[in-house]
Amino acid sequence: MKRILGNWLLVLGTVLGALAAANSEKAGRWVDVPAEGGLTGQFLLHPTALSGGEVPAGTELDATTAERLREGGVEHVQISTPPRAAETVAVKGAASIEKRVVADDVVLARKPRALPAGTSLTPCLLLELRESGIEKVLVQGEAGPEEKAVGPPGEFGLGGSVLAADLSYDLPEKIRAGSFLSPERVDRILAAGVAEVRLQIPKTFRFDQWEMRWVFVLAVIVMALGVALKRSALGAAARESAGGGEGPSPARELRELAAGVRALAAEVETLDAAAIHARVDALLTGPCYRIVEGRQAFAARGMGSFGAVMGPFSSGERRLNRAWSAAVDGYPDEARTCVREAVGFLEEAVAALPQAHAAGVAARSL
Repeated sequence: MKRILGNWLLVLGTVLGALAAANSEKAGRWVDVPAEGGLTGQFLLHPTALSGGEVPAGTELDATTAERLREGGVEHVQISTPPRAAETVAVKGAASIEKRVVADDVVLARKPRALPAGTSLTPCLLLELRESGIEKVLVQGEAGPEEKAVGPPGEFGLGGSVLAADLSYDLPEKIRAGSFLSPERVDRILAAGVAEVRLQIPKTFRFDQWEMRWVFVLAVIVMALGVALKRSALGAAARESAGGGEGPSPARELRELAAGVRALAAEVETLDAAAIHARVDALLTGPCYRIVEGRQAFAARGMGSFGAVMGPFSSGERRLNRAWSAAVDGYPDEARTCVREAVGFLEEAVAALPQAHAAGVAARSL
């Protein structure tokens, strides 16, 4: 019962935590308009209608804007959550822009380029032409040269065409939007003499501004309680297995499984595929299933003992599953081989039980 309740608490805690975490990544959040002053570095996410006009989206909620909103009777506004908002920064040396993220493409220079007539218009070349501001090109048609538009990516419609005349244009050298301004990129911007750039506003996390912070705290508490209940259930299972209680014991089930597979291997040569399937199925749905269900008892003893027993058991279980499949598919020889191979792995698992018990006792005494 404790284990089942612990599982449900873990599920509930995970759901609550996911909901709270998703809220922290929203594009915007609602805040009260300050009674005086403003919020420097915070920008309106949506336009706000006032009797004397409209405060557009992207306006900084500084003291002037806040006063205008108060006069208009606006008490609550939704502000954007950086880094979706951006700001224009004057380039005044490396320190003014380094370690920031570019919001818009930064054009550093334009290099002249010439394409001779007969050049094939590949998708990459068409994208280059579009970025260079070329809207139309003269291509060679069936009836002669004809002018065609360079459309947006995916809609060019000019793949395989060739230029009907020489074409010259300036190819822009850019730092793409979303790029991190490393020292190398900053040096390129300074060398190009760029006056200003659009940069993303760095995102800062503040717990007091997280709308669902207490939901997240509740999720942590619920998950901690679920873990505590599951550990309690594991301890009870381990004590039951070690003490030989009335409940199911994975150790006893493992010995029963090894004995059953050993008996099956002794007579498997005389059995056909249907008989092998029936015998293996009984072992898999009986002691093998109960061992898997009670594996927490081994895990509770310590990772060393868990691996010593469950490692060879898993190998033996896989051989039994292969024997089951081979018998169902009508391959008795393969099934017999797998049954015989399973015997060695299961006997190795049984042999590890005393050492596992000793390792568990030593671990619990530390």
